[in-house]
Amino acid sequence: MSKSGEASRVSADSLDSLPFERYELPAESVIEGDPQVDVAPIWQSADDRIIVSTARFSSGTLDYAQTADELIYVVAGRMLVDDGSGKWVECSAGSLVRLSAGTTFRKQISDNYEEISIMYSDSPVVM
Repeated sequence: MSKSGEASRVSADSLDSLPFERYELPAESVIEGDPQVDVAPIWQSADDRIIVSTARFSSGTLDYAQTADELIYVVAGRMLVDDGSGKWVECSAGSLVRLSAGTTFRKQISDNYEEISIMYSDSPVVM
């Protein structure tokens, strides 16, 4: 992953060429199924307040405590999101989704879901 201000640049022709690594979900966050998440960093600001990454999820349901504001572009698959209000929002390929920091979301993932994400905060972002 490159940080702003560094001399080197990273480019890729496809998301498949990025270095995906397994992100271990805390067991208590998994509600149903066995969702797996692979994440690849794309870019990070020098002050760590902005992180751009891509992630691939297998099917399952999980709770996720949002630590930073996040803007998501859905590349493939389908995700249903509930902010605790009981109202599910469907997100599929081409959707642009905004999640607010400080909220715990329930995510229901299906269909080999893939996203590009920008996480941003006034303080360093922790994934």
